[in-house]
Amino acid sequence: EQPHRKITDAIEAVERREHRNVMIEVPRGYFKSTIAAGALGWKYVRKSVAGIWYWRTCVASANLALAESVLARLEAIFRPGGFQRRLRDQFEGGLWRERTYRDRGSRTPDGIIFAPRLEAGEVPSCPEPNIWTGSMKRISTGFHADELYVDDLNNDTNVQTVPQREKVHRYWSLLDPILVDDPDGNPVTVTTPEGTTV
Repeated sequence: EQPHRKITDAIEAVERREHRNVMIEVPRGYFKSTIAAGALGWKYVRKSVAGIWYWRTCVASANLALAESVLARLEAIFRPGGFQRRLRDQFEGGLWRERTYRDRGSRTPDGIIFAPRLEAGEVPSCPEPNIWTGSMKRISTGFHADELYVDDLNNDTNVQTVPQREKVHRYWSLLDPILVDDPDGNPVTVTTPEGTTV
């Protein structure tokens, strides 16, 4: 069985507030990270329709490369304007802005800032990008987020010993103060059962 529909149903149920959060735990090879990354884009489109330009999501992973891969997936969706350029058509030019000599672009060193927010103007109370990354070795504890997306904190190298597992727990505890207490904030955790592949 390919559980793609169940994964998307679980994410949508959290968005509908049927649950406070969701943990997706399925074996490797079922595209759970890709689906969850796509859900981040879908959620931001929903926020954009509602005029919520400053929504922030922290993408936290075991390593920075994994978190950056989520940003790359989102950039691949939003930069060309979505599937068949539908986002570009629906949002008057799309949700992505290329950098120019005078203006900031959507891609920043810390993450992604979508075009509606750039056009609305930055505010001092929200210095974080719309989607920003953290990892076991780098977490911006001065940043805040309305939502967490946690992707595979447990990997082959960080859960083999007790000290490694304690380090993961400490990292998890650093994520809690980053999350703003927002009733619309819905943490999504993606994880792989140990020793399972397809």
